[in-house]
Amino acid sequence: MEGARRTRAELSDITDMSQDIVPLLYQSGYLTLKDYDKETEEYILGFPNQEVNKAFWSSLSKHILNLR
Repeated sequence: MEGARRTRAELSDITDMSQDIVPLLYQSGYLTLKDYDKETEEYILGFPNQEVNKAFWSSLSKHILNLR
């Protein structure tokens, strides 16, 4: 997720999460804008801080492994 690149249009579209969950993570605040590439007109995203990064992966791993 760190370093994901998306255009403005891609970040606005959360209609097909089965293909791309990055826009939803951005809109929900798990990912934030880190930089902008003028040449490709893409935003570069990442976790806002280490705490969010750790919490996200911890929560996801528990869900995937069905742990409580």
